[in-house]
Amino acid sequence: MGVFKFIFRYFHRLRAAWRKWCNPQVRRGRKGERAAVRFLKKAGYRILDTNYQSGRYELDIIAEKDGCIVFVEVRGRQQSSLQSGYDSVDKNKKHALRCAIYAYLKKHRRIQHWRLDIIAVEWDGNGKISALRHYENVPSKNVRGRGVY
Repeated sequence: MGVFKFIFRYFHRLRAAWRKWCNPQVRRGRKGERAAVRFLKKAGYRILDTNYQSGRYELDIIAEKDGCIVFVEVRGRQQSSLQSGYDSVDKNKKHALRCAIYAYLKKHRRIQHWRLDIIAVEWDGNGKISALRHYENVPSKNVRGRGVY
């Protein structure tokens, strides 16, 4: 019975991974992240890591410029959306980002200067990128009073 249970779990996980990778929203998000990486490289940033995971929290891009570590959250929105990518980062998302940032800082203790940036990617009706906006040094405090360094 143990072998059948193992095979069942294996195929269940494989099916879940296949669904995730074939999802058009996930593919569009990865395309937006690749465009953000290209944008940051052109702007003189050095990319350290992408899709860094700490438990259930994730950082899209970790870059470095002028001795400052930059944690970048990439948000994609349709051009006709009522809410911009910048405004979609609410207090709960900022809390999740801070948790991931603290985990990264705990692992890399030599980091002294860091900031949080947001790159908002806008998509047109044809699924192409129409605009890419970079918001630097976004405040990461939330309403509940949990601050950063």
